Amino acid sequence: MIGKIPKALMDCFGTLEKIYDVVRIVDPINNKVIYHKKDSVDVTLDEDSCYGFWQKDKFCNNCISLRAFLKQETFVKFEVVSNHIYMITASPVQCPSGSCVVEMLNDITDKSVL
Repeated sequence: MIGKIPKALMDCFGTLEKIYDVVRIVDPINNKVIYHKKDSVDVTLDEDSCYGFWQKDKFCNNCISLRAFLKQETFVKFEVVSNHIYMITASPVQCPSGSCVVEMLNDITDKSVL
């Protein structure tokens, strides 16, 4: 699937991977991970579904990737999984398939002030 991702987008991944713990491209219509790069986040990633990362067996009720795709805007949310707090940013991008969203995730458990 990587061959179907625009080169300009793949070129950005190097920078994004230095900022975020996980960067992945998802197809929010089919709930599939198209491409991912995992760094230091200690959560099992189901490469077949985008919701596997969140330890769920179905798509998220509050899926910001689907919302980002439908509205063509960037959305941010916070999720708690296994005592870890994640900040998720979802931004729509143009892919040949037409339904791609870049998800950028940070484990902010020890990095946030509330």
